[in-house]
Amino acid sequence: MTLGGALPQRSDIRSVVAEAAYCIAADRGADLARLCGRLPDHLIGDMDSVSAETLEWCAAAQVPRDDYETEKDYTDGEKAFALGVEYALRHGYPRVFVVGGCGGRLDHTLANLYLSKGALDKGVEVVFCNDDSFIYMIKGYSCQKVELIHGKTVSLLAFAGEARGITLEGFYYPLREASLTFAETLGISNELVSEEGTVTLRQGYLMVIQNR
Repeated sequence: MTLGGALPQRSDIRSVVAEAAYCIAADRGADLARLCGRLPDHLIGDMDSVSAETLEWCAAAQVPRDDYETEKDYTDGEKAFALGVEYALRHGYPRVFVVGGCGGRLDHTLANLYLSKGALDKGVEVVFCNDDSFIYMIKGYSCQKVELIHGKTVSLLAFAGEARGITLEGFYYPLREASLTFAETLGISNELVSEEGTVTLRQGYLMVIQNR
């Protein structure tokens, strides 16, 4: 999925788009997909920020397109999330990768991060792939592997209330059955001390930010 946030500069992030099984582009996200050399499989939005050249490129390739009014009760990103989650569930994909979901306007970045909770509740993990970080959310009764190859510094933030039963292994600051509350910075700037760490969560939601 490509949205209208920061354009990726790193080749590995661009390859996430180029090699995607299915690419949904929301408005200016089509420009991002074009930058990565990938023709979107589906284009959606009010088309108020995508370039005319990219629209012509998509039209020439007969890319399916859903147009929405500029004045509406949701963002183009929300519609992209809904379509992406639906596609993932229909085809049995456990996660959706988002490029361009962060950076740019802060309100849109926060809204996109919030939308990932709804996707996770439906059974689809959303991974935001950025030049400087990977961001995803985990929910209670799960164990998540964190690999050093994606970055050494890892921050954990409780989301939508208190996160309980947090156990960290393979980190400089280990935790055992700990709790984090919303608007608390205890989980900021931990570090992996092995090739792979694990984050176990018994209850609540945690946002994992792995800085590159």
